[in-house]
Order: sequence, then C-alpha cells, then structure tokens
Amino acid sequence: MDRSTDDGVGEEESRGGLGIQSVEIGMALLTTLAGALLPQSPAGLARACSMSRTKAHRYLTSLERCGYVEREPGSGRYRLGGASVRLGLAALAQLDFTRLGSESLPAVCRDAGETVFLSVWGQHGPTIVRWEETGQPIAVNVRVGSVMPLLQSATGQVYGAFLPRSVTDPLLAEELGRGLGRSLGIECGEDATRLFARVADARLGRVAGAFLPGIHSISVPVFDQAGKLAGAITALGLAGAFAEADDGRVVTMLRLWARRLSDRLGAPADPGDA
Repeated sequence: MDRSTDDGVGEEESRGGLGIQSVEIGMALLTTLAGALLPQSPAGLARACSMSRTKAHRYLTSLERCGYVEREPGSGRYRLGGASVRLGLAALAQLDFTRLGSESLPAVCRDAGETVFLSVWGQHGPTIVRWEETGQPIAVNVRVGSVMPLLQSATGQVYGAFLPRSVTDPLLAEELGRGLGRSLGIECGEDATRLFARVADARLGRVAGAFLPGIHSISVPVFDQAGKLAGAITALGLAGAFAEADDGRVVTMLRLWARRLSDRLGAPADPGDA
C-alpha cells in the first residue's frame, strides 16, 4: 500500500521517484505555448502534446483558472496568461551570470582540464570576476579584477565581437593608438572589424602568446535572455600542452558550458545574431 507522508505526498513521490504526472502534462502545454509565436488553438495544442482534445481542454481550463493561460478574445485561441508572465519575470530576476557562472566554474575547470575564468564588461573593459585553477596552476600576472585587452586577449576579442561598437570603440581606439594590435597584424579600425567578425562567426576568441608570453587562451561568449552578451568563459594553458583544436577537449567543453549557462539565462536558440 502506498503510505503518504504528512504533507499528503506518497513515499515514492517524496523521494523524487515517480513525480506528479498531471503537473508534467500541464507543463508540456505551457512549454508548447511558450515556444509558439502566436496564440494556439486547443486542437493544435493537443496535437503538439500528443494528447486528445478532451484531455487538453481539461488541463487548459485549470491553467486558465489559475491565470497561467488566457483565451484570445474572438478567436478563442490560447496564449500565456499574466501568471506565466509574472513567473517568468521572477525567474529572470533570480538569474545572474556572475552567480551562475561562479557556481559552475569548478565543473568547467574539471571538464576542460585547464585553468578557467569568468569575465564581464566593467568600467574599464573586460574584467575577470572569478578564477579557477587546476591542480597545476600556471604562473601569470592576471587574476580576479584584471582588465583584459580587446585585441591581444581571447577574452577581449569576444567582447569586441559581440558588444556594440559604441561600447568598445573608446577602448579600441586607445589600444590602436598604443599599437597593441600590431603583433596580430591589426593596424587600424578596419583590421579590428575583420578580426571581430571572424570571432563572431566562430563564436570563439583565440590568442597564442600575444598578451601573456608562452600562454595560449580560448574564450567563448555566454548570452542572456535578450540574446545579448552576458559575459565570457576563458581557458588558458601553457603553449605546447594546451589542447586548442576546434574539436579538442578545451573548445568542446567551453562551448558546452557556455551553451548551458546561456540556456540557464534564458538565451534564445541563436543568440548574438541581432
């Protein structure tokens, strides 16, 4: 016999074994509505969720009573209701790239097998906010709080590729004036534009010793719910021992974790294209 706990949930459910199927069915309908560009008919929702129209109608009626869906006047089609909007906004309010990235960074370091760090755009440029080392730390003169250059660092290249030029142009002009891009063959703004376009196309910044001699680095972007750059994840290691091939461990793991964090932040399927 299925005994219940004090809150009325069966033992298997309280241990996370069975779950509540009716909740999962209702969430399937909400997820389908969330992914639709236009209000949906009851029949269309039923087909999309592989259930009968009668069953879909029962669930939609309950969701409507709770405010999670509403019917479009005239057509009777369903769309997300005010309660769904409030729930989504509350979820977004709890999301923060630095917090989520910091929680994940030890796993990123483990999976990539290299020292990794998180960065965000700060007052003076791309700024390191969290650092995670492997069991064999590398000797470099950058740490949390360091500002990375746009041209000479893989991290900076990601910001140059995905932030508006109105944001990055002051720093870019300063670096070009100091000749910081010459080691990469960048002499002018047009050269920088071409570099950033390549980085945007690959969704990957890559530098071999230009900023830190003997150190290679790779950086990938993380996007927010608006498809805008939230920050970057960067891995760095010693030249000759750094697995930097596009299909290698470091790139594969960085891209995997960047996608996971972007998903957590609510990024669209193709962020950064706008």
